[in-house]
Amino acid sequence: MLRFTDYNQPPTQYDDWGANSTNNSLISEAGLSRLIRKYESGGDFAIITAYRGNYNKKQNIKRNRDLRGELNSNKLGPYQLVGHWQECELEDVPYESCPADKLKDVVERSYFVPKNEDMSSTEFEDIIKDLCKKFQQDGAVIGQKGNIQIVEPSGNKFKIGTGTSIGKIAQGYSQHVKKMNVPFTFEGVEVPGSSIGNRTMRAHGIKFPILNEEETKSLKSWEDILNG
Repeated sequence: MLRFTDYNQPPTQYDDWGANSTNNSLISEAGLSRLIRKYESGGDFAIITAYRGNYNKKQNIKRNRDLRGELNSNKLGPYQLVGHWQECELEDVPYESCPADKLKDVVERSYFVPKNEDMSSTEFEDIIKDLCKKFQQDGAVIGQKGNIQIVEPSGNKFKIGTGTSIGKIAQGYSQHVKKMNVPFTFEGVEVPGSSIGNRTMRAHGIKFPILNEEETKSLKSWEDILNG
């Protein structure tokens, strides 16, 4: 099982990810499913990222760390999600026409952000819009009273579904936030792989679900995701 190696590691090192990084958290699809079910009755949440395709991995890691700092300063402790898709290495070749051996795996972190109970829905939405603008995002997913919408920095909103499911959220995120027409999957929510990891995630303001024994049986490593 992969482990966090150092509770006191620098933020840049901590926020790295992947099979060869020193921060190898584990990914729980079951934990994400449970998290989503919690909001089926109508609790407000958002899914937002600071990643952009014109930045490299190191730059995007820093951008997401800055975004997390903004969320925590607004008392909006986020859960860390892992998204995954494939894109073609060949220039100007669409996904559906790409040879299988030219498809490469792409991973992106985003944040699942529950609304603070002391905050109104309007205040919450305004913060998410402002962060979209600050981090140059086309939009964010926002769930309000069981309805899933895309909110844009301009304030425009449009509905992408009723009810809350991982598949529906992933589809809206891919098409309207990432502007991609490729299969996109939320692999799960990151959870610590050790007691040291538990303290590390808490120290960095990252929430995570507490898994039951059955849910721990389906944990994924970064190798599982990146190697399909």
